[in-house]
Amino acid sequence: MINKRKFFKILILFILLTLVGLEVYIIREHQSENNFTEGSISASGSNNEFKSISYKSYKDWEKIFLEYDYDLNKDIIDVPQIAVKKFPEDINQIRDAKKRKELFLSIMLIGAYHANQEILKDRAKLNSLVKQYNIDRKLQKEDNQWLNLMIDKYNVEANSVKDELDELLYKVDIIPLSLVLSQAACESGWGTSRFTKVANNIFGEWTFSENVAGVVPKARPANATYKIRKFDTIEEAIASYLNNLNSHYAYEKLWDIRSTLRNNNQNLDSLKLAAGLINYSERREDYVEQVKDIIEYNNLKKIDKLLKIK
Repeated sequence: MINKRKFFKILILFILLTLVGLEVYIIREHQSENNFTEGSISASGSNNEFKSISYKSYKDWEKIFLEYDYDLNKDIIDVPQIAVKKFPEDINQIRDAKKRKELFLSIMLIGAYHANQEILKDRAKLNSLVKQYNIDRKLQKEDNQWLNLMIDKYNVEANSVKDELDELLYKVDIIPLSLVLSQAACESGWGTSRFTKVANNIFGEWTFSENVAGVVPKARPANATYKIRKFDTIEEAIASYLNNLNSHYAYEKLWDIRSTLRNNNQNLDSLKLAAGLINYSERREDYVEQVKDIIEYNNLKKIDKLLKIK
């Protein structure tokens, strides 16, 4: 009797293991079938890694968007987990202006969305540290190390941990996607400018440092030393732009508007925040109006719902 029980237990265990193994095999085969072939791109997978891509032709990008079912005109936009290196070299050869603009916005949205997601993660951690500090009146060693990195990154000057946390929450926040895309279009000529092509510089950032790679503008005055900063990828350009807006005191007005909207539990309205860009260009008010016009004319505010920006 005992031997029969053991036999049936072993038989049941064998059947279960066989079924589990079959299920794993099916899952792996399914994942393999959904991977893109060589020369294409693949989704990030469970390890949250991004696939970097840099195709020369806009036609390759159009194929990629079809593969991901990625379309800005859809009611529900699923932003692919792609790390974009640069715009296609032939983007200015697209004769249809609407098609060219949609391609530019589609590529820019990928980078802007993921860069803002990283800011949201940092903001969530800051909120957690604020709660921890209010209870314990101190932070863990690793949290202090992370906090010091953030203080340097966002140019924070404060006399206490509480003030440092408060100022970081004031600065470490997203820039609405519609505002990012509008400025990118304005500064780069919808991705066709010389500096966008040779330096991945989308937002017209300068550098005065000899140690930072850059491109000398053809019309630079003889006694000037600035360069148009060069970036390895579009992602780097977007991250630098966001950090510039969130750390340079020329944009304190933007921080004030954003903070007021948050305190009043209102959406971060890109048209209102645009007023905080008054110092971004020598054109000042005219520049702000141009940024707002691009947002409204291209109905860009609809994409802001992709981020939780309340």
